[in-house]
Amino acid sequence: MKRKALSLLLALTLVVSLVPAVFAAEPVTPTPPEWINEEEYVIFEDGKVYEPEYWECVLHLREHALSGGQQSKDNPYWNEYLKLSRLVQKPYMDAAAIYEKALIDMMYHKNNDYARWNLGNGILYDILLKQGGTLDTASGQMLQLWSARWTFQMDYYGRTEEEATIRELPDLIPDFVKEINETMTRNGMTSIEQFLDCGTMEVAEGMETYQWMAEAGVAIPAGKEIAIVLDGRSLKMDVSPEVKNERTMVPIRAVAEALGADVEWVQDTQQIVMTRAGVTVTMTLDSTTATIDDETVEMDVAPYATEGRTLIPARYVAEFFGQKVDWDGDKRQVLITEDKSVVGDSNLEAWALPMGAMLAKLNAGDPAVFGLYARSASAAKQCHGVLDGGSWNIPDREDLVYTVLSMTLYGHDANFREMVADVKLRSQAERDAISATSDAWPSYMWEYTEYVDEKWGDRGIMAWDLFRMSNLVQWGYTAGYVTYEEALALLEPAAILLCANFSSWDEAYENYLDGYNWWARNDVLGQDIWETARGKQYQAMKETFATASIFDDTLFQTGVIGLPEE
Repeated sequence: MKRKALSLLLALTLVVSLVPAVFAAEPVTPTPPEWINEEEYVIFEDGKVYEPEYWECVLHLREHALSGGQQSKDNPYWNEYLKLSRLVQKPYMDAAAIYEKALIDMMYHKNNDYARWNLGNGILYDILLKQGGTLDTASGQMLQLWSARWTFQMDYYGRTEEEATIRELPDLIPDFVKEINETMTRNGMTSIEQFLDCGTMEVAEGMETYQWMAEAGVAIPAGKEIAIVLDGRSLKMDVSPEVKNERTMVPIRAVAEALGADVEWVQDTQQIVMTRAGVTVTMTLDSTTATIDDETVEMDVAPYATEGRTLIPARYVAEFFGQKVDWDGDKRQVLITEDKSVVGDSNLEAWALPMGAMLAKLNAGDPAVFGLYARSASAAKQCHGVLDGGSWNIPDREDLVYTVLSMTLYGHDANFREMVADVKLRSQAERDAISATSDAWPSYMWEYTEYVDEKWGDRGIMAWDLFRMSNLVQWGYTAGYVTYEEALALLEPAAILLCANFSSWDEAYENYLDGYNWWARNDVLGQDIWETARGKQYQAMKETFATASIFDDTLFQTGVIGLPEE
């Protein structure tokens, strides 16, 4: 199987880019508060909170919280609390300050007998965890641990039966259990005590808590169990991986379907047939011979069945599906990630993320993740449904490729240009007659079409088409229609067109918004385009710590760094 040696490793860093004053004092060396374990403390690069004037506030508030103080206006350090809080807000939004304040707030919360506070545990998860790198990094794992502890402390301590009913606790339990289980597995924890080993959570040390957690479904990982971690998230499996002949064997269906592959079991031949991105892999139970399309390959360990599931060596996930596989012996985890080294130095993913950000956000995805969602069997199914349902009608790989290539040049922008030509030929009487008999062309669309044409000229509404091509290739990647490098290759013409016609993301998004409103027949003529629903959504993404960095205007100066030649 030949692959292009393609280009790009996009690194999302958790750095707040604040330029210190010329004569500012040197930052301090941060140390953890007394109520947490030193190995669980996270330090952020270039944190503004580490400057002496702010770090002094942190130390005073830690001392006050540790002595049993309350978070209130009676706090002798209330002004320092407000000063620290300002770093959490615009224009700073300092990640290190958010983390330090969260640790202090957790202790204040304990001191207040776990009274119900609206402290917003989402801050830790959305701003820290998502921007702290992938979960397979040490800092990412620690941030997930603190996010889970925060959730447990804020949402599950001290609930009365009435509170549980009012806040529909049973509906919240599944997400809570999932987060706790993932956290314990990822950090190699083998007991609930390890999860609760924090000075702010001592109240939970009782058999009642352990019993409640067990009944709710919190699993205590056994030391011998092996976890499969895909892109930093543990896969849910009904059969555990195991070691055989010094090979880690993984349940192929759980892994393959998470990667978007279709898996078929052929009873007559005892074969497993997997299809992903145009490649068909066939393996036979208890045979070391497999085929990849028409090529025969030999495996050193044969697939075998256990508890109704087929297990294969983990390394073949990489060979058959283009993934990178690592083994963490200490935590007994199989770490599977997309092998993005195949795209070399290309910056096409950096183009793809902001181009697809709007629909990613509107479809409950993550604009900062290529593929829009964390990969899983459910995400693959969801993306397949988006493509094959609604107006797209893209059921397979071939239709995806055709749609992307054709619509990049001849999408709704072509329809817009046809209408511009038609508008210029119509008299006012003809316009009125058409609008009177056609719901698809209300009267305001004549003037709006002229307005958009005059505003953008030859560029038409091209960004409306080009941005959606990014979503199509990302949906296709997660659904298993195309590989990572194929998705970027499909996007390359759209990125080149965008770069050639616009000079910033604001300009490109303004064109996108005009295109969307023209296509949707929205009467927005005379309105501020940034005050429309999608205009506000774009501004919010630019101002949100978790997504702001993807809108990098320097890309328009750098240009598109495409895929290397084969």
